[in-house]
Amino acid sequence: MAQANLLLEGTIIHSRCLYEFLYRDNSKKPDDALAIHYFRNPQDWTSIRPTHSVELAELSYRTGKQVAHLTYTRQTSDQIQNHWNLFDITNDLLSTLILFANNADKKKLHANVPRHIQFWTEKTSYEPGQTPSNFTSSDLLHGAKGATTPINLKPT
Repeated sequence: MAQANLLLEGTIIHSRCLYEFLYRDNSKKPDDALAIHYFRNPQDWTSIRPTHSVELAELSYRTGKQVAHLTYTRQTSDQIQNHWNLFDITNDLLSTLILFANNADKKKLHANVPRHIQFWTEKTSYEPGQTPSNFTSSDLLHGAKGATTPINLKPT
């Protein structure tokens, strides 16, 4: 149970991170990386970016109240909607990431971004309720072959 909770929490936290990267239009802090930074004109991204799903719309709030922050308004177990629709969250984020990678200014993207996105597309192409047999814990650590070093996200 503890291992499952760790994987769930890690997935939720990283999903929120990607959601904020893709859907936030203003930086909370000066060094926040946002998708709009990878376009010559931010409107180029906001005009093609899909409307976020209900699951993505609730992701930031639920992550903050149920996982990431210790707050005075923390929800009790009977208030928490225990089910996280990770299949839809992952698919929504991945399809938006693919759209981002295909349309962002190639001069601003690290050369490995398309390979990473292709790798995770292959690893997550399965039906709800199924577990991909070709997915290993090593994938979480190393990602796409030959891309074991972190990608510098700073646009040039």
